[in-house]
Amino acid sequence: MPFLRKQPCAVSRVLSIADIPPHDVLHSPCEYAYYYDALYFPQFHALIFDDENNVCSWLQLGFEKHV
Repeated sequence: MPFLRKQPCAVSRVLSIADIPPHDVLHSPCEYAYYYDALYFPQFHALIFDDENNVCSWLQLGFEKHV
């Protein structure tokens, strides 16, 4: 049984217009890190999921930022 199951976020979050990628322009996902969240778009965040230490650091940072 996996220890982590991804569930859709039930809390709405408003992003600033600068954090949203343009609709009709090619862009890099790394430019819009808030929009392409690592939990829901792991393919765009390969460095985070490279090893256990990176995952733990990323999770710890998320817990520290959480209000």
